Amino acid sequence: MMQNWAAIEISLDVKGRPPVQLLRCAYRASRSGLIALVMNGVEPGAANRVLDPVVARMPLTIPGVAYLPIGDDERVRDAVLSADAILVATARFRQAVLDLGVDPEVIWPTHTLLTRMGQEALFRSLGQWPVGSQNLRRHEPLHVRPHGRLPEFQRA
Repeated sequence: MMQNWAAIEISLDVKGRPPVQLLRCAYRASRSGLIALVMNGVEPGAANRVLDPVVARMPLTIPGVAYLPIGDDERVRDAVLSADAILVATARFRQAVLDLGVDPEVIWPTHTLLTRMGQEALFRSLGQWPVGSQNLRRHEPLHVRPHGRLPEFQRA
């Protein structure tokens, strides 16, 4: 079983498009550790088109992301059980994660984080995020620190 820093459900937005900001933030955050992207209705090719410009500006030595089809029960289970944080986009995936016995305190709703914190900010609350193209070129490490508990109404 591989150790994942996070497992993130990637599903189409309300307009049927891949979640561009979520994908970009997830890839940039993967400097801190491997991130499993649980692909729920989003094809890997669509995610690649979103991520290609980001990947081109990042070092090849980062852990990166791994695409997991949501139907691959064994790999998704392993990814979720080894993740330090799980971000869910749908109630069905959240329930499946809870059914595996995952602590609800590590489950975060993707839409809440993106809505609450704005553009390119998925992991700002979890650590320091390099802002601006100069910092991105320097590839400063993302220093992760606990965010603390979300209020009950904002948890997944």
